[in-house]
Amino acid sequence: MAQQQDALLATTLDVIGEVYEAAANGTWSRFLNAMADATDSEGTVLWLHDAFDTSARFQDSESSFLCNVRMEKGFLKSYAEHYTHTNVLLQQIDAVPEGSVLVSSSMLSDREFHKTEYYNDWLRPQGIGYCLGGPVLKRTSVVSMFSMQRLVSRGPFRDRDLQLLSAVMPHLRRACLLHKRLGQLRAQQSGVLATLELLPNAVWLFDANGRLLLANGAGRELNARRDGLWLDGNGRPVAADPGEHLRLRRSIDGAIAAGQSSVDYFEGSLGISRNSSPVPLQVTVYPLRNEALADGAAAAIFITDTTRTALPESEVPRLIYGLTRTEARLATHLARGDTLEDYCVANDVTANTARTHLKRVFEKTGTRRQAQLVSLLSRSPAMWHASPNLQH
Repeated sequence: MAQQQDALLATTLDVIGEVYEAAANGTWSRFLNAMADATDSEGTVLWLHDAFDTSARFQDSESSFLCNVRMEKGFLKSYAEHYTHTNVLLQQIDAVPEGSVLVSSSMLSDREFHKTEYYNDWLRPQGIGYCLGGPVLKRTSVVSMFSMQRLVSRGPFRDRDLQLLSAVMPHLRRACLLHKRLGQLRAQQSGVLATLELLPNAVWLFDANGRLLLANGAGRELNARRDGLWLDGNGRPVAADPGEHLRLRRSIDGAIAAGQSSVDYFEGSLGISRNSSPVPLQVTVYPLRNEALADGAAAAIFITDTTRTALPESEVPRLIYGLTRTEARLATHLARGDTLEDYCVANDVTANTARTHLKRVFEKTGTRRQAQLVSLLSRSPAMWHASPNLQH
């Protein structure tokens, strides 16, 4: 008995490990196959059921954890087209709590179940006699379902199968939520990186070791020119002037340290001399908290050639700090010297709304007071174009 319990525990831990791997890497078929193997199931599936109209979906762009293994496409198609509406096991699913484990034999007697169209015309032709599963996530009427089917020849699901699924269900729910959140973050990062590529300003992102992680088009062009500022063979920035080079490297190291600590804000703005023009390149170094722009990114530098480029006024603070357009608009007004009241009048918003937005700006920029915020944003390349009096 103890040996069986140890074996069940080992299997449970292995499956839970697979479910979190699936959340992180999208390997849901591995998790489903692991569950099928552990319970002698014919097939396993993560799918969506709408309790309002009893429709079913096996693919969905917003819920990319949907997956199935060992299921014939023809049967899935016929289920979505018709048999979802005859599935007597899901008639009361909208009243079942998330994470519940349901087995067909406890929901309906075999005698009654075998009289249904769902059993005779859909399950029986596949040789399936038993179902086990439950609702993973519920959003309004849409239920994310997990289910396993077992052949008649293998007999009913065992107590150990119910124990396994009961232990896995809370983790499956968290993993599905995590997978959706990671998908949203990846999409957001993709959009941000695409925007960086379109910017006229050069942008270099560095990892925690101070080495280049990513450069946008303007950044690659700047490096190729080797005009006062470029990247060495290890991806580290080099300034032609030794003093400027030392200050730049110290700024990047300081930004990386600030991004990894609770420092309120970081001072990192300097000019870099070049041969092609008496006007220096304007370089602003930003700490990146929580890898804001890309995985592994710890610091970013924006390089502005004021003789060639002009950046939309609020774009840099919006990208760097993850501000919404409304929050970036408010921050830009304040950096230009406007009061909160000026902003409210110009944008037709209430003082309470503006204060709420300002609180979010403080949280995202790591500042605590309006003066700190203005000091931080005044070093943005966007501000050099908008308000020359803000330059340092």
